[in-house]
Amino acid sequence: MDGRPAQPSRKRTGDPGTGTPRGSTFWTVTQTCWRLFLLKYILALFPVKTPDYLHVGTLYHALLEGWSVEGLYTFPPEYHPHIELAKKLYDERLAGPPIPSSTAKEKQRTLPFGMTAKADREELSFGKRKAIRDFKSTIFFSEHDEKQWNVNLGILAEAMGHGAEKAIVDVICKAGGDNFGRVQQFEVEVGEREREAVEQLVNDARLEIHARVDEACSELNKYEVCGQDGNKPKDDHQKALLYKRLRAIFPKRMPSCVGKYGPCHYYERCWGDGPEKHLFKQNQRKGYAWVNDEGDVVLRDKVSRLSDAYVGVV
Repeated sequence: MDGRPAQPSRKRTGDPGTGTPRGSTFWTVTQTCWRLFLLKYILALFPVKTPDYLHVGTLYHALLEGWSVEGLYTFPPEYHPHIELAKKLYDERLAGPPIPSSTAKEKQRTLPFGMTAKADREELSFGKRKAIRDFKSTIFFSEHDEKQWNVNLGILAEAMGHGAEKAIVDVICKAGGDNFGRVQQFEVEVGEREREAVEQLVNDARLEIHARVDEACSELNKYEVCGQDGNKPKDDHQKALLYKRLRAIFPKRMPSCVGKYGPCHYYERCWGDGPEKHLFKQNQRKGYAWVNDEGDVVLRDKVSRLSDAYVGVV
């Protein structure tokens, strides 16, 4: 680590709940599933319908940020059925452990090695020691939660972005029953060991992204192309060959297909045969935010070329 401070960067606006373009969600995908990376960050395909549990979390965060209940109804209609639950969750949180005043809220930071992070709040803890707080919601708690948060890429990066040595993960249970509204807070210490691990992960992931994109472009060059854009495969046989190679370059990682909250958002795209398989739409503004943020024109052109060639194949 060279000790350079993270620089404030413009907060990206867009869909409710939109994260930072090169934040933990982006880099974590390189660790969990390369097929998901292909679908989301190269083909820029997104599910038409967002899972309900994400709606609740987004609304809960908005209330914590100071939104009124009336203001939540300016969100897209699919959020509206979940406003009542989010309000109940918010009321339970206010009745729980006190929330200190903040010195900053929702400020995106860019770390020196090109990762973005945005903590919910910056606070001063005991001895005026800077800390960040991130609010989370869960359907259940686990005995391993503390260890999980201690190595959570997003939490560590948020603390690094604010120059904080401590992060507080403020988790509330949103499942019905006796545990509804229960709050647990986890304190994460962020030292040199953690900072080095985050930087190493991002640097390694960036190298692998470049290698896989380059390999996919090389495969595309091997087949005769035609069409107005000069990139699309000529016939069904070539499409099949391209898809076979693409599956090898960006493989599925089956253990990631179903997780703590259920199937991956792209489960039907990868495994389904019904109409749900096609309930995805291309959103290049959202999908390519990461490569635009990287500022690498050559990489951006390669990603665009792959998208043009493969979006009708996968």
